[in-house]
Amino acid sequence: MTDRVVLRSRQYVVVSVGVPFLLALVSAGAFADPALDVTRDPNWMFWLWESTLFLWVFRGLFVGVVVDGETVTRRGWFRDQHLPAKDLTGVGSRGYSGMLNRFSESIAVVMPTLRTASGGEIGLPELAGTRAVVDEISERLRGRLRLPRAAPRARHRDIS
Repeated sequence: MTDRVVLRSRQYVVVSVGVPFLLALVSAGAFADPALDVTRDPNWMFWLWESTLFLWVFRGLFVGVVVDGETVTRRGWFRDQHLPAKDLTGVGSRGYSGMLNRFSESIAVVMPTLRTASGGEIGLPELAGTRAVVDEISERLRGRLRLPRAAPRARHRDIS
């Protein structure tokens, strides 16, 4: 039996599941409104739209990181990425960069990062949240993988 740990950011899940759920509710309300019968699109368009939104909601419930034995699995929106734990050297954090902010780096929202043996950094936007939430998630991840705290990234880049 392996010791499996599933990590999720409640804040990220609430936003990523709540937005499409609210869109689905508003769409259903508009579809059911008899005053819009004349201007309404064909029914198949509504059902396609609603199905897509509910698939988005369903996938959002499973987005996160799973640490299982010697493998770290990132469950993203479109694919899963499996990383060998032996190739990871540290856990850090940086500003969130993902779908919710069009891949620009956020100041207010942060995400954990994994440092690799090759010197690279893998962002975990599926675990984004406030600094306190990400620090707690990072500590759990660091403890489970038995990794040191990664050196903080410089806030300003030297452009000289």
